[in-house]
Amino acid sequence: MRLPAIGEQFGEYFVEDRIGAGGMGSVYRARQRQLERPVALKVMLPDAANGDPEAAPRFLREARVAASLTHPGIVAIYDVGTVEDTPYIAMEWVEGRTLLALLRSGELSREEKLELLREIAEILVHAHASGVVHRDLKPANVIIDRHGKPKLLDFGIAKRFVRANTFETRDDVILGTPAYMPPEAGFSTKVDASFDQYAWGVIAFELLTGKRPSPDARDEDPVIEAILARATATDPTARFPSIAALLTEWRTATAPRTPAPAPTPPPAPERSRGALLFAASAASVVLVAGIAFAVFLRLEPKKPTTPPSATIPVASTAPPPEPDPPMPSTTASASAATPPARAALPKGFAIVKRVRRGVVGWTPIGTGASRNMDPVFDRVEKAVATCAIGKVVPPRSRMDVNFEVIPDGNIYPTVVSPWLSSGDYDAMNRPLDPIAKCIIAELKLARAEEAIGTTPLRADMSFTLSD
Repeated sequence: MRLPAIGEQFGEYFVEDRIGAGGMGSVYRARQRQLERPVALKVMLPDAANGDPEAAPRFLREARVAASLTHPGIVAIYDVGTVEDTPYIAMEWVEGRTLLALLRSGELSREEKLELLREIAEILVHAHASGVVHRDLKPANVIIDRHGKPKLLDFGIAKRFVRANTFETRDDVILGTPAYMPPEAGFSTKVDASFDQYAWGVIAFELLTGKRPSPDARDEDPVIEAILARATATDPTARFPSIAALLTEWRTATAPRTPAPAPTPPPAPERSRGALLFAASAASVVLVAGIAFAVFLRLEPKKPTTPPSATIPVASTAPPPEPDPPMPSTTASASAATPPARAALPKGFAIVKRVRRGVVGWTPIGTGASRNMDPVFDRVEKAVATCAIGKVVPPRSRMDVNFEVIPDGNIYPTVVSPWLSSGDYDAMNRPLDPIAKCIIAELKLARAEEAIGTTPLRADMSFTLSD
């Protein structure tokens, strides 16, 4: 087993340049001799097997699994084989830059990042629908082509999953990049599609916040932040049930918000022919009367007027008119109409006028199924509105309400934490403020029997309190 040299013929491929290397192989730009097309040639490193006789067959077998995928967002695999006992994979050559390089350069706008994340999620939906998990999704394995479209590289450790969307892996082999692997990868041999969901969430955190998931990694949009937090939840059951479900939430959260069009005024009612004739006749009568009155005024003899010198002044016995009362001061009335609370607000703070519901998530505890949860969520939203509207809050405040609902029909709030999008994550650890205390009082032992089945559950909701 050996690596090819630059300028050497390696089987059917002429090696032109070495472009990179990973844990399992070295990648070259090469040209396929028969078809005269450029390819990316990945050759297994001689020491990658590490004494494992199954390493080379597994390298080729898993490449063939990835070759079953056909999608414009997945780099196509042209050929797999061996040259002098050295396994290789010939893949589509893509002109572009990796997402890692663009992430480091800071060239992408927020809109471009949101769009790329949507497109990557769509690619994963296709792969998962075909029964394939990538298992090594990271910025270095996403290339952005010349048209700005992402393509997923290196399905070399991809695996086809069966039986309830899980597959088994070896106890002594952990495949993937640790920073993008979920916590359960370190102790569980069962791998499912949520591994790719977790990796997508880490990439999203890096793109939008510049950090990997942590208390300090906050996004400016609380709804998007909640999606990222759920995708990277340490508990696998708290993540989205599938990447398709995540994609649905993502499309809703990132959809452009356009104002509703102004209502079209109703058309003027049409007048009947008879009404038009009546109006015309009335106008003619008015016109004739006006002309006659003008002629009368012109023909009427003028009365003599007294010259100014003949005017005799007469003393008036009426008392002089009283002066008009002073007008009320507009300045005083304007200042009286200004609420003193608003004038005293610190700069940037706002009075809560409405409460907007954000992300809702709930997790059953144990087995079974719960009924319609909308009455419970409506009750929580009413409690937040009751306690928050009219209160003064910092800009872009968000309230997260976590609670439990158990089969006795009661809602038990466990944590009510005010989170500020400015990055004040320590708000979780501070004593509960008056709004939070009010919500707890409103929710405590608030019965919701119509929504409870035999399964207790934990739920969380987020609300935006100020724009």
